[in-house]
Amino acid sequence: MTTAFAFNTFSNVDSQEALQAARLRDLRRRRGVGALVFSFFGAVWLDMGVWFASHSAWQVAAVVAVGLVLALVALRQVRMHRAGNLPGDTAPELAAEQQERDKAFYRVNRWQGQACFATVIGLNFAHMPQWIAPVIMLIVGAHFLPLAKVFKSTAHVVTGWAMIATALIYPWLGTQGPTNPYGPMAAGVILWLSAAWACWAYRNEGAHGGR
Repeated sequence: MTTAFAFNTFSNVDSQEALQAARLRDLRRRRGVGALVFSFFGAVWLDMGVWFASHSAWQVAAVVAVGLVLALVALRQVRMHRAGNLPGDTAPELAAEQQERDKAFYRVNRWQGQACFATVIGLNFAHMPQWIAPVIMLIVGAHFLPLAKVFKSTAHVVTGWAMIATALIYPWLGTQGPTNPYGPMAAGVILWLSAAWACWAYRNEGAHGGR
């Protein structure tokens, strides 16, 4: 009986260690996925600002090239931390956690997509298309705040408030108003910095952080 108890104890410890390792691997994989998304949309915002500022094709191409490098680094991280095999008694727990996160993630992004669509339609209808960029920037920044809670991510809070602050401030700087190209450029830089942070920061952190 003592032998059986000791065996069960060691089995539980091994299962918990495997679960923690799987959580850490999943955390780093999710950071890589987030960095991929940030790399793409950062390039979109930056190219928008660069094109409005200079109409320079080579500068747009340079932004795309840097974004591609960031995306490749992020993709490498995703591939390095793909899910491995788990003991049978821990796999359902991890899968349930992932399912809850995914449901919340898709719900927040559905709201974001609907809000952006309504913004484009509404501001065009109101003959105020110049305000589309800052309002969408505000929506994108706001959507990071509930995601920060979902993924337990302080980095998402920083990214969200940085985007919100940029959206609220840049239309009032200079004489170009909401068409100021430095606003989209700033948004792109914020997302690229977030991508770099997701790829390189917290290398030795435990499994309780966010992406």
